[in-house]
This record gives sequence, structure tokens and C-alpha cells, in this order.
Amino acid sequence: MKTSAVFYHAGCPMCVKAEHQIAETLDPARYDVEIVHLGEQ
Repeated sequence: MKTSAVFYHAGCPMCVKAEHQIAETLDPARYDVEIVHLGEQ
């Protein structure tokens, strides 16, 4: 069973960089990563 991970961000360049780093760091076999852009959703 996978664990859900939700990353919320505002869309600034630093947030986008952190989003990519976190998404690449988490093991996709263990985590379902959801990215939520607060300005769009």
C-alpha cells in the first residue's frame, strides 16, 4: 500500500524548485505524490 504525499505551493520559483526536488526524492513505489498549486486550485 502506498502512502499519499501532498505538496502545496504558491507557484513562486523557490516553490517550484522545492516541488521538483521533493517529487524526485520520494520513492514512487512507496508514495503517491500530489502537487497542489494554491493559485490554480
